[in-house]
Amino acid sequence: MPHTPERSPHSLTALGQALPSRRDVPVAPVENSSLASPPPWLVDALLGRTSAAGTNVTAASALRISTVFACVNLLARTVATLPIKIYRRRPGDGGVEEANNHALHDLIRYEPNPEMSSTSWRMAMEANRALYGNAFSEITWGADGRPSGIWPVHPNDVEVHRSKSMGIYYKVREVTDSDGDTIRPERVLLSYEMLHLQGLSFNGLSGVSSLDTWRDTIGLAQALDTNAAKFFGNGSRLGLILSHPGKLGVEARDFLKAQIKDQYEGVDNAFRSMVLQEGMKVESPRSANNESQMDESRQRQAKEICAVFGVPPNKVGIMDNIPRANVEEANRDFSINTLRPIIEIHEAELNRSLLLKRERQRYFIEFDLKGLERGNLKDRSAYYASARQWGYLSANEIRRMENLNPIDGGDEYLAPVNMTPVGEDARGAGENPEQIPENLFQR
Repeated sequence: MPHTPERSPHSLTALGQALPSRRDVPVAPVENSSLASPPPWLVDALLGRTSAAGTNVTAASALRISTVFACVNLLARTVATLPIKIYRRRPGDGGVEEANNHALHDLIRYEPNPEMSSTSWRMAMEANRALYGNAFSEITWGADGRPSGIWPVHPNDVEVHRSKSMGIYYKVREVTDSDGDTIRPERVLLSYEMLHLQGLSFNGLSGVSSLDTWRDTIGLAQALDTNAAKFFGNGSRLGLILSHPGKLGVEARDFLKAQIKDQYEGVDNAFRSMVLQEGMKVESPRSANNESQMDESRQRQAKEICAVFGVPPNKVGIMDNIPRANVEEANRDFSINTLRPIIEIHEAELNRSLLLKRERQRYFIEFDLKGLERGNLKDRSAYYASARQWGYLSANEIRRMENLNPIDGGDEYLAPVNMTPVGEDARGAGENPEQIPENLFQR
C-alpha cells in the first residue's frame, strides 16, 4: 500500500508535491445513462430492491417503519449529544487535560463547517453509518496544513475504490439543486480528504449496509404495516366478494365497484349498512387479522429490527411488561455492547483523519461517556460521593462535571483515615497510637 506522508502544518506546497496526483487515479468510462436507462446506483437509491415480501426497500421506506426510525434516531441522538473533547497528555505525571486552544477544538465541538453545528454533523454521520453501513465527510484543509472544515457527504453520492498506486480514494458524484445548478461538481478525493466511518466490514474498504443485509426483515415489516393500514382504511373490515346469480356486463361491474368504493370503503364509511339487489350475496374470502396473528407478527418484526441495530426493545417503547431490574440491565447492556463500540468507531476515525501523526502521541479526541449518566441524578450523586470519599476526584472536579463554578478550597483531595499501605501498622509509624502521620493526606 502507498505511504501517505505527514501533513505539514507549515506548508501545503510540500503536501501537494508528496501526495499522489489525482491524475494518477484510474478513471472509469463515462456511463451512457438517461432516464430511460438510469445507472444502477440511481435505481437502488430511488426504487430500492425488492424484498421476499414483495416490497421495495429504500432508506426512505425503511424509515417509515416506526421501529427502524426509532432505532436510528436513538443511536444518532445519543452519539450527537455526548460531549466530545480533544485532550492533551501531560508530560511527566501521565495526566491529561483539555486542549481548548488546539485548532480542532472549535471544529469538532462547536462548528465543523459554517452551515452546521457539531451536534447536527454527528447526528447525520451516525444516522448514515447505522442505516447505510458507511458515513462520509469531506475534510477541507487550510493554508496552515490543518483541517478547516468537515462536510458530510451522502453515502449514495460516494464510491470507494482502491488502486495499487493510490491506495484508497473516493469518487464523489455531482450534486445539483432543484434548478439543476451544480452545488458540488463530480470529483475524486484522496484518503486524507475523506473521513470515513464504517460499520461491519469484510474488506476494510466499505461497511455492510443494513438496508441490503436485512432487506427481507425490513420488507416484511413494511408489508405488515401496509396490511394493517389498508385494513383500518377499509373500516376494519376485510375485502368482500359479491356474487350475482346472473352475468353482469362491463359497465354494470364498473358502476357497482365505483358505488361500493364511494359509499362503503374508508374509515368515514365504516359500519354503514349495504343494500344488495337482484339476489346478490356477500362472501368473506379470508380469515380475520387476529386469526392470521398479524399483531404478533408485527411485534416479532419490531423486536427483530431492534436486534439488527443492537437496541433493547424498551429503548424504543416496546415494554412487554418487562420487570424494572431487566430494564436496568438492558440499559447497561446497551451502553456497553452497543454504544461503546460505536463510540470507538467514531473516536478512531476522528483521531486518524484529523490529527497529524506526530500529534497523536500527545493529543487525542474522545467522547465523554459520563454524559450517558447525566439524566440519572441518583446514580450520578452516588458516583460523586464515592469519588470524593476515596480521593480520586476533588470538589472542583465534580463541580466542573456539573458545569458549576469552582469554590475556594475545592481542589483538595480527601482520603479515609483508616487506609494504609499493605504491611504497615494501621495505627501509624509513631509510638503514640493516636498520632496521625503528617503525610497521610499528601498526594
